[in-house]
Amino acid sequence: DYILYRAKKNLNSGDIIILPFEYQKWTWDGEEEETRRDYVLTHDKDFFLKELSLKEKISMIYSVSPLNLLTSLREQISITKEAELGKGYSSFTLNKNGDETYKDGTLKKAYKPFELPEEYKTLGLEKIKDFDKWCKENNIRLFVTFPNTINHKEYFQEPYNKYFNTLLEYFSENKIEVIGKPEDSLYPINYFYDTNYHMN
Repeated sequence: DYILYRAKKNLNSGDIIILPFEYQKWTWDGEEEETRRDYVLTHDKDFFLKELSLKEKISMIYSVSPLNLLTSLREQISITKEAELGKGYSSFTLNKNGDETYKDGTLKKAYKPFELPEEYKTLGLEKIKDFDKWCKENNIRLFVTFPNTINHKEYFQEPYNKYFNTLLEYFSENKIEVIGKPEDSLYPINYFYDTNYHMN
């Protein structure tokens, strides 16, 4: 929801937008995510104050541990400090768009296939459907596509095959345009650097 909120601020009539969301964005059921929470509380208090319901605000605040709070305060105090690139996913090293701008090497950790949701029609998919409606109302053409990730043999077997087909059916039913198929975006592990989605 936060990524789509930011996208709306930057899109104009006539634009084309392509969403290659990680599978965890599609399977998202509304649980508080640490990266989203920390980024919003550190960098985007406007979103926190104006876009979240009272229940969502309380949930976000409640999920902050004392250590998280101290880390956030330290980073906000030092926000003007020169970033040391490659030290990893904090407000010191992310640029203003939330991107980590320096990475090198090959993934060392073995990642398992992503976890399938209990219910296929998740809040994440509902948010994309709502975003597609907003795009159509604002003369913006939206495409979804599949994220680059590690080529696991499980992705060609049940229940992943069923899930991928269900995704394609969902997009088709809701008239959301799709580029490619899930298997188009699967690559050997040596093409990734620090997670199962970040290619080197």
